[in-house]
Amino acid sequence: MTDLSSKTLALLRRLSRLAESQPDIQTFLGEIARLSTEITGADSGAVLLLDKDAAMLVVSASHGLDEATAGQITFQPGEGIAGRVLETGVAERFDDVIGEPQFLALPWQEGAIHSMLVVPIRTPERVVGVMSLHASELGVFGEAEQAWIELLARQLASDIENAWLRETSWFDPLTKILNRGRFEERLDEETRRARRHKSHLSLLAIDVDQFHVVNEIHGEFVGDMVLREFARRVADEVRGEDILARWAGELFLCLLPHTDEEAAVKTAERVRVRVMQRAFRSRRGAIPLTVSVGVAVLQPGGSTALEFVRRAIEALAAAKSAGRNQVSIAPPGPPRSIDPDG
Repeated sequence: MTDLSSKTLALLRRLSRLAESQPDIQTFLGEIARLSTEITGADSGAVLLLDKDAAMLVVSASHGLDEATAGQITFQPGEGIAGRVLETGVAERFDDVIGEPQFLALPWQEGAIHSMLVVPIRTPERVVGVMSLHASELGVFGEAEQAWIELLARQLASDIENAWLRETSWFDPLTKILNRGRFEERLDEETRRARRHKSHLSLLAIDVDQFHVVNEIHGEFVGDMVLREFARRVADEVRGEDILARWAGELFLCLLPHTDEEAAVKTAERVRVRVMQRAFRSRRGAIPLTVSVGVAVLQPGGSTALEFVRRAIEALAAAKSAGRNQVSIAPPGPPRSIDPDG
């Protein structure tokens, strides 16, 4: 077997091991950036992806660049070599990029980059980004290096596509937080984990008080805007490990792992105060809102995940009945028969 074939086989094995480890997308991007510089002999490399508006290439991961430097690198479609590759979908390789009219050097790149390789990242629908490699020496990248990076780019495109599919199937399209289906999966996972490790698990049922009035007075467009902002405010008040989802309409559930009743009530109060203290805005002026919150703690024994949800919503109903804009705690024991859709 030739040395080139051996290197390609070794690269495929490393990609397979990386995929098997199932890292999150950001970790995967970072590993791809590191691997790309290692196998080609580049001094630095970056994965640039289109932003959410598809208006700008931004560095999503890099290796050999400090964070401040990476943050300066952006290209519009068609701008610079990276932007040109994004538009054409054709890889470009330079033994010496100095003198190339479309090469846009940042201050730190002046005279420091000669060899350059830029490869498109293409999903079945479109080019979504580029991989860009740089070296100070002349002629570092040849056909073999380009083939390896194109292989990495194909793997990366597949992973990005899978991440988009997960986002489509897991997240509520309006609020961009978890949808009910994915939340039910996580609820089952966390309930089993809490029982197995005998750890605390709490659940908040959060509902916007009299939300129908917003739609009636301001219209559904403003109502949607309010729900998006509401979800963002709640997300700001909970921890990264907490699991926030839109359950139905203006009813949201938030699962709090490793959290006892006292801590859960404190979180609920923070959410309630955050919403009440700052009015939402529309062209017609301020929209003051309040929320009611029900708190439930996972009970010992064989109660189901759905019963856990029912207990939180029962507590929410109690808060509504008591006058709204307050937090209510579910009593121990089985829930009453109520509609979990709120």
